[in-house]
Amino acid sequence: MRITRSLEYQIGSKEEKLPYVPPDFPYVASRAELDFYREPFVPWHWHNAVELFYVESGELKYHTPNKTLVFPSGSAGMVNANVLHMTQIQTHREKNVQLLHIFDPRLLAGSHGSLIDQKYISPIVTASQIELIPLYPDKPEQAAVISLIREVFSLSEEELGYEFHIREALSQIWIKLFQMCIPMLKKKSQTAGCWRKARCQSPKSETPAAWAIQVISGKYSVKLQDTHRFNIAANGRITVKIDRIWIFYFYHRHYNVNQKQMVFTRKELYMTLNCEAAESVRICISHAFMIQNINTSIGTFDVSDEDYMFMEHFIENAVYDDYDRLVQLCDALALPTGFCLLEKRFVDVAIRYGTPPVTVDRWKKTLEIKDLFDSKTGGSIYQLLPGVVTAPLT
Repeated sequence: MRITRSLEYQIGSKEEKLPYVPPDFPYVASRAELDFYREPFVPWHWHNAVELFYVESGELKYHTPNKTLVFPSGSAGMVNANVLHMTQIQTHREKNVQLLHIFDPRLLAGSHGSLIDQKYISPIVTASQIELIPLYPDKPEQAAVISLIREVFSLSEEELGYEFHIREALSQIWIKLFQMCIPMLKKKSQTAGCWRKARCQSPKSETPAAWAIQVISGKYSVKLQDTHRFNIAANGRITVKIDRIWIFYFYHRHYNVNQKQMVFTRKELYMTLNCEAAESVRICISHAFMIQNINTSIGTFDVSDEDYMFMEHFIENAVYDDYDRLVQLCDALALPTGFCLLEKRFVDVAIRYGTPPVTVDRWKKTLEIKDLFDSKTGGSIYQLLPGVVTAPLT
């Protein structure tokens, strides 16, 4: 079993570098001794592999874009493939040690598109609603799975047929997890394709754009402050608080109903809230106007002359900062199916709204904003977004 005391990223990405040995058997058993990490947490990262873990001692808190769960000693869980996550130490009364099975889903599926893949693997690894599956020993059904996860660590690499035994044991665990996930998988049919349609009920929405905000922000060096807020600093060039950008994004999602109904609500909010809150509400308007000219809108205005004049003046005189620009960018990096290249999003919008005369100028401005954040993150933001190239248009 490999001893882990640090996290290693792929170059220019938040993707964890996984040391598969041999490389053609995509599985690694790891003993994470978390007290030896530089910080009392494992920073945000993701990997194409599935992560099964068992908390041998200590207590850990797992964060994903939409969940926060605590795992005491003796508990276990699964982090789905391609899910952004981080882990925090919760106690120093005992050693914080975690045992992990990390494996590529192909180890069980055999090949992409196989019968096993279609029936049992892809339904889970492609389910956006399944980020983190908790397993606690006080629940008999879950305790049985925990026992299986723990027992696999006793297999010896020197044993004849070790690879067969690993795959067989992980397959048994997977079937039990699959059975547990069936209720969640049924929800998929009700929510698939509705990420961008649903109103956001909390700052941490499930939308790909929200996840993109967190991933790109997370590229900046993360420091846990006394206030327990994540401050993001890119070598002094930019400072963005994650909790604040979530609030901004929440306002954008919650009040962005349609062009005909939202303007008055935004105006009233902006006029009545205090200055800091009004700055948050600003994103409701600014996200759609990367070019500060009301005539660059691709929507239809059905508002009073007074409201139109308010918006026109507001847009022309607003002073955009990195919060505005980050939401503008991430809104253009997302489809209902996940992250996407900007060009694919351009096509998506053109199909739905046509190509008015301002289209090319809007494209150029969006690409300019991407260049800005490429510079701030020290590389292409596409490297931070899993599946950005392969996401289907619909």
